[in-house]
Amino acid sequence: MGEFQIDNIASAIATARSLNLKIRDQNIKHGITKIKSIGRLQEIKNGKIKNLCKNNKLFVDGSHNPLGANVLKKYLKSLNCGKHIILGMMLNKDHLEYMSYFKYEVDTITTIDIKNQPNSIKGYDLKNKLEGFNNVTYKKNIKEAINSLNLKKNDIILVTGSLYLVGEVLSLN
Repeated sequence: MGEFQIDNIASAIATARSLNLKIRDQNIKHGITKIKSIGRLQEIKNGKIKNLCKNNKLFVDGSHNPLGANVLKKYLKSLNCGKHIILGMMLNKDHLEYMSYFKYEVDTITTIDIKNQPNSIKGYDLKNKLEGFNNVTYKKNIKEAINSLNLKKNDIILVTGSLYLVGEVLSLN
């Protein structure tokens, strides 16, 4: 998923070829079909968390810096549906710059706490930092956040801002 993956694959192929590893094209083609990018624009298709939003797509992406935000923004921009971000971040990140990429791309932003991460920003404090954004709310956890969304058919939910958050959601799922 995402246009950036084509660039990543092309870089990997070019590197393998430049190292003269004698990898055949058929091996490359086969390898590409087996790629699993866990926590990188990963769609959650079933499980406990997915059951909370059965009629909508649920993605997790561990991006946490402006470059990652820009890649996600491009992907979101390509979609014709409602978009909802559930956000948790670490304290040492530039929260406003990261979220500036999504200001006009998403319908709602729900900040949450990242459980068991003392170096994360509390969801409530993150919400307050985003006061210039529309439709920002705070919920304690992923379940409350998903349940609070007013979802329409085909809307997507994107959980992002930290690999720790993605790991938590995947574990809970």
